[in-house]
Amino acid sequence: MRWYALRHPWTALKSWLSEEPRGLAQFLRLILSATTGTIAWSLVVSILTVLVGKIFANHLSISDYTSFFWYWYKAAFIEESVFRWLPLAPLLIIFRKRTLFLLIIVSVFSSILFGTAHYSYFVYDYPGLPGIVLSLINQGVGGFVWCLVFIKCARNTDYLFVRPLITTTSSHFLFNMIVLAVSNGST
Repeated sequence: MRWYALRHPWTALKSWLSEEPRGLAQFLRLILSATTGTIAWSLVVSILTVLVGKIFANHLSISDYTSFFWYWYKAAFIEESVFRWLPLAPLLIIFRKRTLFLLIIVSVFSSILFGTAHYSYFVYDYPGLPGIVLSLINQGVGGFVWCLVFIKCARNTDYLFVRPLITTTSSHFLFNMIVLAVSNGST
């Protein structure tokens, strides 16, 4: 299957998105895979940024939050609702997964908005690379991965899309926790 996916990526993506995850083990594997892939991509971007000569500024402060985990889970839930549920749920209700090309296009635009919304994390521009571009490369790709996970978990009978929303929110929350742990441990 791996060689087939390399030679025919569009067909492999359509096949992968058409199969819904079943059971708790497949959901956990999907959440962990999406989180791992997003973290790996962010690490590659971070390493490339460090090689250029700049280190990310740490602007996160957790001392003001009374309910740390609830706050970050709620933040991930709101972002997933805005950038995954709002653009993708209506299309999945109307067209199901039949119009995969349209879902991918909407996912790309949603991911661009997601990356742009996270621009404030990259306060400084880097040599030859403005902060907005770095934000689009880093958070935009992560947002696209979560769009694919949302589409994959969508069922034809679930019009509220609770399962995909919980799956992407959990993955987003785990990613945020790892980023916070790494960024707070590095100062």
